[in-house]
Amino acid sequence: MKLHNIVVALLPLLSNASGQASIITMSPTSQNVPLGQIVAVDLFISDLGLPPNLGAFDLSLNYDLTILAPTLVTFGTFLNLGNDADSFQFFDLSSPGIVYFGEVSFSDSSSLMIHQTASFKLATISFLGVSLGNSAIGGLTGSLSDDFGISLPVEQNIASSIQVLAVVAVPETSITVPWLLTGIFTVASTTYYRRPRRHGQPSSF
Repeated sequence: MKLHNIVVALLPLLSNASGQASIITMSPTSQNVPLGQIVAVDLFISDLGLPPNLGAFDLSLNYDLTILAPTLVTFGTFLNLGNDADSFQFFDLSSPGIVYFGEVSFSDSSSLMIHQTASFKLATISFLGVSLGNSAIGGLTGSLSDDFGISLPVEQNIASSIQVLAVVAVPETSITVPWLLTGIFTVASTTYYRRPRRHGQPSSF
């Protein structure tokens, strides 16, 4: 019983050896995209401490569904170490205005310690601009845990927005009729030919 009490008392200390909360940010903080085009934003974690290592995350973000439509979530390589079989990745784009995404690492602690840095990319979220306007990206909720499943404190520091702009039509280059006729007359006035000379007649131009 005493040993159990000691372990329980130590859990908050083990949750983050650096004694500070990790920070989740998004980059770029703002960007423009033409209507009907795809734009991507990256989600980063920093001040992780190392130890602890990041073993899993389960997060969600909000966006303006009248302006943007999420198309894809891709993940970094710091939980599966570049091998798709070494983590479970998931995302859900079916809820209007919310993107759910997460990853659980199957890598061992020593491998995570070697490959993870104090700051790295968690995921990239792609959006399609569906109407004109500005959409904030934020409302981060969810959880982080280390490679032993212990919850990690996190500070939300997300400030990002996407501005969908109208597509500017580029006028096509064309030759107008007056310019075309001018060119024809110019060529005709500078072109001559030699008439064939009949036998017994002097040559002339």
